[in-house]
Amino acid sequence: CALLIFTAEPFEVGDIIEVLDSAEKPGAKGRVVDINLLYVTLEDTQSTPQQPLLLQIPNALIFQRVVRRWKA
Repeated sequence: CALLIFTAEPFEVGDIIEVLDSAEKPGAKGRVVDINLLYVTLEDTQSTPQQPLLLQIPNALIFQRVVRRWKA
C-alpha cells in the first residue's frame, strides 16, 4: 500500500485529509505530516501547537475507506 501511496499520490504532506468510517460517521481528520512504509501520520485539526495530537493511520486502511482531501 505504501508503494501505491508514493506512486499514485492521492495526497501529499501538508494536505488535510479525512478518512471516513462510513457515509454517516465522520472519521479521522488532520493535516498530513508524514508518509512512511507503514503509516500516514496526521496532526489532528483539533490539536494545539503546545500539545499536538498525532494520528497514525495504517496505509492499508487508506485504500479500504473513502478519503476526502483538501489541498494545502
